Amino acid sequence: MATIRTVNLLWERKYRGAYPLARYALDNVGTLTLAVPRPLEARTFDLSRLQLDGGIENRSSFSVETLIKLEASAQADSVIGITADDLYLFHAGGKSRFLPDRRINYVDAALSADGRFVATAFSDMAGASYALAFGEISGHVTWLRELAAPATAVAMARDGARAAVGMESGAVWLLDASRREVWEFDQEGAAVRALACSEEGLHVVYGLEDGRVGLIAGDGSRKWETRLPGEVFALALSSDGSLCAALCRRPDAPAGAHIYCLDATGTVGWEFDAEKRLLGLAVSPDGRYMAVGARDGTTSVYEVVAAEGSADGKERRSAGDPVAEAAALRSAGDFGGALQVLREALEFDPADCVGCDRLLTARATYLQEGFDEARQRMEQGEFAPAIALLAALLTEDPLHTEVAVALRDARTRRSAELIAEAHSHSAAGDVGNAEMKLREAIAVAPVGPTPARNELAALFTRFAEAADAEADRLLAQGDLHAGIAALERAQAVAASRTRAQTIGRVQTALEFTIGMAAYNEKRYSEAVFQFKKVLARDPGHAEARRYLNFAQKFAQDATTESLTDRFSRLE
Repeated sequence: MATIRTVNLLWERKYRGAYPLARYALDNVGTLTLAVPRPLEARTFDLSRLQLDGGIENRSSFSVETLIKLEASAQADSVIGITADDLYLFHAGGKSRFLPDRRINYVDAALSADGRFVATAFSDMAGASYALAFGEISGHVTWLRELAAPATAVAMARDGARAAVGMESGAVWLLDASRREVWEFDQEGAAVRALACSEEGLHVVYGLEDGRVGLIAGDGSRKWETRLPGEVFALALSSDGSLCAALCRRPDAPAGAHIYCLDATGTVGWEFDAEKRLLGLAVSPDGRYMAVGARDGTTSVYEVVAAEGSADGKERRSAGDPVAEAAALRSAGDFGGALQVLREALEFDPADCVGCDRLLTARATYLQEGFDEARQRMEQGEFAPAIALLAALLTEDPLHTEVAVALRDARTRRSAELIAEAHSHSAAGDVGNAEMKLREAIAVAPVGPTPARNELAALFTRFAEAADAEADRLLAQGDLHAGIAALERAQAVAASRTRAQTIGRVQTALEFTIGMAAYNEKRYSEAVFQFKKVLARDPGHAEARRYLNFAQKFAQDATTESLTDRFSRLE
């Protein structure tokens, strides 16, 4: 998006009771997706596509209790919604919950633009520890990652490849779909209140409680930062990261909100005092349209008009010496920042042949220095920083064969190092850390059947065999509860049809035992319930059917006797 010329209001409508707009609710033709309440049906909503010409298409409907937040997308019919202790998933006409077995408090959640992936931050009930979870709209949890500080906001790349989480400390983490940390951006002074991601998570914009808005580039460096006059509580970003929209609550107007549009340089290109209390914000992938929603249900769609002939970055590029600026960043250890300065300078004025030759010479020098430093780190066994350096070099020069070969070698050696660490943890009985190291080894060298994958499979096999042996011992002792738990632990890492059938048989036996205990203690209603559960699992269970008939008869007799006693007292 070039410099913003103006912003035009296209339409404004009021839908009372509608939830705030989600970040990916707008498409490139200006159609807005909104959860609109049905007037005569309590807690029932239509997922509606509101078109620029006034047309409305209702895609699906769902019912849900009052939510703290709802996320819908212009590209899919899936919806997610959070309460304090539930994350609901609406998909393919069904309704389920994410992490249903955990007693947790949800902080925030995000849905990818295609409606396939979900990310959420949560804490334990006491708020003592926090974690980030990544999964699918079906409810499958792909991974969990503990967080070092209280989480405040979550965002997901449009394609679902990466998820960002903001902290109360001001830090922002970006992780990919395999739980690998892409970068960690640290800053102090204010909590993160809002986040938004570009198409593939190559850019992440953050908003802080003190009004700062900044854009983090793909290498984890800050591209720009702007201070707005109040707390930033909502953000949206175009696919390429060139247009950022922000909602800001100013101290002098706490009942209203201010809308800001920032261009590719972080410059405020348009602002508007909305007077109403705004809650939701969305930007179309191409940055042409923007939508905002107010607390009273008023929804507005705007067209963002770019100025003709303006070039991204011209307003930000000063008359200073980019070579000197890059040298200062390189001396400070910011290799990626130095290359970025040179790259932007080259793009700024491509017709300056003399200046471009000077910049290209500096770029070549830094590339060689970076390669030399990476090889030196590899010789010293520092494979992780070497990988980071080589990856930055290859991003800058994808056709550099020597860098590609060195990066492959560094990844292989780092993977072997992690496998050795996993062996140490496994030998000490620390299966959890062994698994974590092996997963990290796979993430470092993900292509092909790496040794790390074989080691992880072997670790799971050993764990499953130990759990199976423990289950056999417990079941032989008659401890069905603990036996099932051991079988389930084995099944979680090395699933098999035989073990699944065993779990079913043991669970059936356990429920029959519980039913018989209730029957013998004359708790006939509980016995009926348990025997019915057994028959649902195993319709041919003759003993369960026999005792079910007895329990039902005795339960009915007990009820009849109770009624007779009551009438006799009345007489």
